[in-house]
Amino acid sequence: ISELRFLGSRWEREGVRRIDGEILLSPGERLPDEEFFLGEVNNKENPDYSPPFAVHVENNIPDKEQSLVLNYQDLERGHMMRVSKQVSPRGDDYTAYRNMSWYWYNPSHDTADLDLLFRVGADTLNYYEVAYRFSDSGSKTGWRRMSVGLAELSNAKNGELREDGAVHSRLADLETGEEYRVRVVGRPDLRRVRRYYMAVANNLLTTPASGYLYINDVRLEGIKRENGMAQRAGLRLNMADVFKVDFDWKHNDDTFHGLDKRVGTGIDHEEWSVANSLNLEDYVPLAGFRLPVSGSRRQTIDQPRYVANSDIEILDNDLRMKDRFRKNKE
Repeated sequence: ISELRFLGSRWEREGVRRIDGEILLSPGERLPDEEFFLGEVNNKENPDYSPPFAVHVENNIPDKEQSLVLNYQDLERGHMMRVSKQVSPRGDDYTAYRNMSWYWYNPSHDTADLDLLFRVGADTLNYYEVAYRFSDSGSKTGWRRMSVGLAELSNAKNGELREDGAVHSRLADLETGEEYRVRVVGRPDLRRVRRYYMAVANNLLTTPASGYLYINDVRLEGIKRENGMAQRAGLRLNMADVFKVDFDWKHNDDTFHGLDKRVGTGIDHEEWSVANSLNLEDYVPLAGFRLPVSGSRRQTIDQPRYVANSDIEILDNDLRMKDRFRKNKE
């Protein structure tokens, strides 16, 4: 035996559900043949499969490349199927990345009106959802690469709150500019991502839909490698102990962190202070009395990168300036 390998999928089936409320349907509430299967397809065992990107080739042998397959039958109007995958039991921080991308594949014009849903969040009550319909694009079939900005996705929370209790917004693809429908359910947080969800929903087709689709290469892209900076300056002036001035200034940007931290504080912090003292008796005779005069002023300015206690990144510089916190002490 030269190699022994165990293969499996961490994606889990979550059944056929009613779109409204996503209630799991019993066999009696579905069509007799309404069901779906979850599997995999690859370029080694399935000759008709074509990957969405070039595969590495070594010694004229391409690497194995595979996609997740959702095979559905008789998906009735108003119904959906859903699968999920746990990516982290504790929750991963996605704010360290700029973009997120994945691929959808639709083989037939007959199923181009189905809604393909990708969700990222903590659980079924807290997630971001990006919806795509092949019929809305120029190409009704084939591979479709989706690429969204994570900062823009978090800002979808600023969209319109509708009667379904979710916040609705739109988000442009980073590569094509095509706009996708976005829904924010509950209070998802990109700093604590635990699960992915994929779903296929039949909102439009009056005839039950049957077919399959592929999902491939869900990935985070554009890791943020900004170099944080800390600056400090000081000035000391002493004129024969008659007049003294001390000035200190320091600035830490929102990405600066110490060696014991992985990321910055997310707050641009600037602080300055000035203190002075003057011995008045050196200028005005006071019959032997001493009368020192002193004063000081200190100011701190904190400019957050994110909305307080949220994953929403403030993209507008004017809003960042508006949210600055200034504190003075004299």
